[in-house]
Amino acid sequence: GDATINVDRISVGTTGVERLGITSIGTTRLTTTGANRTLELAGMNLTGNPTLNIVNPLTINGPITQGSAGMGITKSTGLAQLTIGGSTSNTFTGITRINAGPVELNKPANVVAVGGDLQVFGGSVKLLADGQIADTGAVTLANAGTLLDFAGHSDTFGAMSITGNASATVGVTGVPSSLGSAVLRATSLVISTGG
Repeated sequence: GDATINVDRISVGTTGVERLGITSIGTTRLTTTGANRTLELAGMNLTGNPTLNIVNPLTINGPITQGSAGMGITKSTGLAQLTIGGSTSNTFTGITRINAGPVELNKPANVVAVGGDLQVFGGSVKLLADGQIADTGAVTLANAGTLLDFAGHSDTFGAMSITGNASATVGVTGVPSSLGSAVLRATSLVISTGG
């Protein structure tokens, strides 16, 4: 069933990290709550397609794997940051869907953070290194205010669609006039409806 992890502090101080091991999660809703602490998971094993409601920052600092092909995750409500990190490629092949809040893809260069398609319908996704999206993954951006920020990093992926006043930024964040050296490779590109 649905679950909540509360990381309220139990000791003096205003910062800290609550760390848990590899977490298995099915087609349920996981909510993170609390204050003054962030939550870090050593990895995630998908046995379904879970929804993550992130009220305080969550880092998945290890591989995201799947019990069977096509499993994915949805970041639904909650405006806190989700960071997908660690040094091992994620092997899940389903959709990564972002509906709200910021997401950072923080694997080393060319270590896959998004193993399947990436759909951003709200909030933002920022790459912190090259090659974070699977080479065959389709990228869809829709709705006003939605942003995919490559932050000057290169990537190869499948089809890309930007619509509904969503946007993608290729250059270094905050330096829109910088030519940089980022190279994006997509099998197709569609920009429509104010994208």
